[in-house]
Amino acid sequence: MIKVIVFDAEGTLFNSLPKDEKIRNILKSQGYDRNLEEIGNAFHLSKRIANLLHSNGLIKLDDSGYLLENEIRLMLLRFTDEESVTLARVMNEQWTRASNRTPYPETIDVLEALKNRYKIGLLTAGAILSYSQTLKDMDLEKYFSFIIGEDTINVPKPDPKAYAYVIKKAGCNADEILFIGDNMVNDYEGPIRSGMKAVLVDRENTCKGDIAKINDLTPLLDNEFIAKL
Repeated sequence: MIKVIVFDAEGTLFNSLPKDEKIRNILKSQGYDRNLEEIGNAFHLSKRIANLLHSNGLIKLDDSGYLLENEIRLMLLRFTDEESVTLARVMNEQWTRASNRTPYPETIDVLEALKNRYKIGLLTAGAILSYSQTLKDMDLEKYFSFIIGEDTINVPKPDPKAYAYVIKKAGCNADEILFIGDNMVNDYEGPIRSGMKAVLVDRENTCKGDIAKINDLTPLLDNEFIAKL
């Protein structure tokens, strides 16, 4: 029997601007312009470099680690060292606002319906401070018993330690937890390997195969849907 439901954030509960658009908008606000293709390339390469540094224990998933990742990203975009340091701080400060996060139309109704029946948690690939601020601004904090960011325990999804921490915070057996998210690896395969149940949110209906998936969150309003998982 499901006792706890844990959600991913972006693409699941919230719509948000793509990361390359966020970066472009922040840079434009500072008087710089870069096209989306080069920003996207820089983002993916800097993420790979940052993941390598993290996996070797050279940086942490915290403010200083995010600053360094942004500095690498900006250097790849041909900014000088001095410009990169300054703009990295601006990017950290403006990231939450620039994300333009908005709840999907059904998000609040679903959380309201679930709050008295289940313990609700959040595990995001982003920073906990950013999402805590988002939830506070939208008056959604009241629905969550716990909020976990990748910086909470210094491991990102799909690291098994992230799901182990979810199970600890949930305070129940793994098979009594239902994980809801939009990423096949991070939000479906990872939780299932950790013993949880999972449902993939596939809003564009692009995922094929025999998996548990929904096009939006409204099926969670049905008690029978959850009971059959």
